[in-house]
Amino acid sequence: MDNDLIGQILIQQGVMNPEQVDQALQAQQGTEKPLGRIAQELFEISAASVMMALAEQIARRSPQASLATEQFDPQCLRLISAKDAWDRLILPIRFEDGELLCATTVETLPAAIELLQARLDCPYHFAIAEMRPIEEFIASLYAYEGVEVID
Repeated sequence: MDNDLIGQILIQQGVMNPEQVDQALQAQQGTEKPLGRIAQELFEISAASVMMALAEQIARRSPQASLATEQFDPQCLRLISAKDAWDRLILPIRFEDGELLCATTVETLPAAIELLQARLDCPYHFAIAEMRPIEEFIASLYAYEGVEVID
């Protein structure tokens, strides 16, 4: 089994056992439901556990971002408010092949996913960056008053 699959991550996190994952995978065949949703329905796995596994999967597959070398599209910044960007440490960068590229940290990835799921109708993907550069770029690009980036 591929280590990046949600089922494998849920096993690694101790949320499910291999037999449960196999049952969920069988139940998933012929449907378009995500494995996490099926696990919630069949085994009462919490939404928070599924979100953590999804965030782990995305973090493993996402490239590292060096924000100093990124080209930011000012139009993309309008998709997320300065307050949401700061609260969730998510920074929209640009569209790539019809998907919004956003930078976030591993730690804030679950909150960033939840925000984008709730607010955007477009596909998105992530690049992972360190917290300090994201804070600095949010403060700078959004001219967000009240943000204090401490040296």
